[in-house]
Amino acid sequence: MEWRIWADSSPVDPDRCFDLAGDLQQALEGEPAALGPVAGAELPKLNAVFLVEAGSLLEASQIGNNIFASALKAATNGQAVPLAITAEPEGYEDQRQPSLLGASDVAKVLKVTRQRVYQLLVSPGFPSAVVELDRGKLWSRADIETWMATRRRGNGRPPGKLPPDH
Repeated sequence: MEWRIWADSSPVDPDRCFDLAGDLQQALEGEPAALGPVAGAELPKLNAVFLVEAGSLLEASQIGNNIFASALKAATNGQAVPLAITAEPEGYEDQRQPSLLGASDVAKVLKVTRQRVYQLLVSPGFPSAVVELDRGKLWSRADIETWMATRRRGNGRPPGKLPPDH
C-alpha cells in the first residue's frame, strides 16, 4: 500500500534554508524508496512530501522517518534532524478541501514555498492552471496531487556528492 509522507526538520540556518532545500531535493531523489519527492523550506525549517510503500501506518512512518533522516543528513551535513513525520494512505481525501487551488494553496499541498511553486511551473509535466483570473491562476487539487504522486527521480547529483562550494 502507498502512503503519503509529510516531513519537517529541526531549524536550519535561515540564510541557507532555500539552498539547503535544493540539496534536500537532490538527496531525496537519490532515495529509491521515496516516490515523487518534493522538498521545500518554511523558514527556518526544511520539509518534504513523498510516497512510500508499506503495510501499515507504523511501518510507513518508520520508513518515511528513515528516508527523511538520511536525506537531511546528506543535505545539511548532519546539522538538521527530522522533527515531525505525518503519514496517511495515498488516495485519502478530506472532502472539506477545496478542489481548486491558488499558488499559496499549491505551496501548502506540496509543502514548499510559493517561490518554489513558481519555479515548478516551468518543470516538464507540471499541471497547467485550469483557470486564470485577474488575481492569479488556479490549479486542480487532483492534478497537483497526481503530479506529486507520479513525479519520478530526475538526473540529480548522486547521493552524498556535494558540489565544491558546500
